Amino acid sequence: MIDERNGDGNRPESSYDEGADFWGDAARQRRRERRSYEQPSSFATTDGSKASGSTDYGAGPPAGFGVGYGAGPPGGFGAGYGAGPPGGFGAGYSAGPPGGFGAGYGAGPPAGFGPGYDTGPPGGFGAGHNTGPPAGFGAGSAADAGAEVDAVNYAPLPLGKKRRPIIRNFWLYTLSFAVPFLLVAIAFVAMQFYPIGDRTPLTVDLYHQYAPFMSELRYKILNGESLLYSWHGGLGMNFLAIFTYYLASPLNVLLLAFPLSGLAVVIILLIALKIGLMGLFMGILLHRGVMAFTEPGIGAIGSGDSVKVGAAVSPRRRLLRLRSIERTGRLGAEERNRRLYEREVDTRRGHTYLVIAGATLFALSGFIMAYFWDVMWLDSIYLLPLVILGVILLVRKGNLFLYPIAIASAVAVNYYIGFFVALFTALFFISYLICVWPDLRTERSRPIRIAVLRIFQFVLMSALAAGITAFLSLPTWMALQMTSAAGDSFPKNHKFEFTVLEFMTRHLISMKPSIRDGLPNIYAGLISLLALPLYIFNGRIRLREKVTSLSLLTLLFLSFNSNYLNFIWHGLHYPNQLPYRYSFLYSFVLVIIAVRALMNLRYLKKGIALGA
Repeated sequence: MIDERNGDGNRPESSYDEGADFWGDAARQRRRERRSYEQPSSFATTDGSKASGSTDYGAGPPAGFGVGYGAGPPGGFGAGYGAGPPGGFGAGYSAGPPGGFGAGYGAGPPAGFGPGYDTGPPGGFGAGHNTGPPAGFGAGSAADAGAEVDAVNYAPLPLGKKRRPIIRNFWLYTLSFAVPFLLVAIAFVAMQFYPIGDRTPLTVDLYHQYAPFMSELRYKILNGESLLYSWHGGLGMNFLAIFTYYLASPLNVLLLAFPLSGLAVVIILLIALKIGLMGLFMGILLHRGVMAFTEPGIGAIGSGDSVKVGAAVSPRRRLLRLRSIERTGRLGAEERNRRLYEREVDTRRGHTYLVIAGATLFALSGFIMAYFWDVMWLDSIYLLPLVILGVILLVRKGNLFLYPIAIASAVAVNYYIGFFVALFTALFFISYLICVWPDLRTERSRPIRIAVLRIFQFVLMSALAAGITAFLSLPTWMALQMTSAAGDSFPKNHKFEFTVLEFMTRHLISMKPSIRDGLPNIYAGLISLLALPLYIFNGRIRLREKVTSLSLLTLLFLSFNSNYLNFIWHGLHYPNQLPYRYSFLYSFVLVIIAVRALMNLRYLKKGIALGA
């Protein structure tokens, strides 16, 4: 217990000592008048009688029993926010005296009449910030349900009805979907795509293969034919293998809503929808996975509960903001929490823009713009953020629901891109577990035990996902053994494909996409490249996180450059044109790093920021 009064009994200078009149009766009376909405100083007790007492955070009247947030009058029993008056019973900012009547900002003394900032003692006269005493005279900021005082309930202001996270952030996720969707739609209109003009995105294999396969799928569904075999190609063909690679997207149900003559319109709509879903799911990952576990205030603000926001704010920043708020006059608990909430929201409002920006950068990255006509690839790509969110929830909370469903879906809709996603997920799980395992401490388990448990859970859920998709993957694997790609041999000589400088140019604007050959399509906005040094030199971001994330980025770079690793990534196969088909993973990691750097930009020193 600490009393902030100095040796001669006087109150030390602080940001609250703005003149003697601030603590005088006249100023106190004016502030009391401004609190017209607060509890009156006289309130009913359990037996219907009146007892004199002050409200929580208000100025205590002379000889009142309640505790006030403001300064208690000389000789009064109330406690002030600052140091108690000389010779008074009031306590200082931090602690009340043992057995004293007044309570301080911190914990109240045992058996004392006044409670502290947080908890009030049973049977005490004053109320604390959160819980009121069962039979106390004063009402706290959130009166206890069992309190026998029929007083004004000082529950912190609920700033909106609590809803599920998806509903609560409806507009954030809607914009994450709408921005890339509309940008692609505008681009298609500008390019005079049908029905606005006479052009279509049907090019290369989309024209020769994918569109005819979609037409065959539509015919089979409408006529009730089997998806296992088709007689409409040559002398017949295994249609299941075609379905698992080209046609397994659930969005292909839109084929049934249009006539065959509108197939080009359906394909255009599918491309725009899938790019929009990339933005939506990337926005959910950034908001619910990347930000929620690195900035606790994000989830608190989303809950609409001012008390949770106050708890998420660091003690130092909370104290500074409370002092700033108090300079405007004495306020009740509701108004204080509201203003604290609003200021914290203002501080973090830029994070909302980062979610939308990050979602758009990924959805419109260079890989997507180069290969959007490979419409069947886009499904596994838009599911990638959900897979990674499932990994984060598994590691952080032991949540086993999202990950197996997401990874199974990513493999089922397109096993080829699903293989890239699965391999990257294993690498991400290892790096993320190394990054956060010191935080996985509980009362009963040490981090190393929890880490071992998480590894077991990840392997088990991955096996479960493999079992879920086995009815598609096993027949497809058997069919692939009869193709020419199965005979590719491992490269005999190792070589690097390009220099670091050549690779860095692929991050810049106005670079021509690589279609048939060339360097990886890794462009994800120039801001993603510029944010990389900001991420490296930001002291707010832990070294462990920097090492793991940059190691993952470096591994992807080496995979592009090394013919050995590139061969492995492509499933022990040399791709026919369309090189580096897993390069979207690099853009994905780069966008997350950029968001992490920008959301912590305010913690970066100006000199370092300018130098970076």
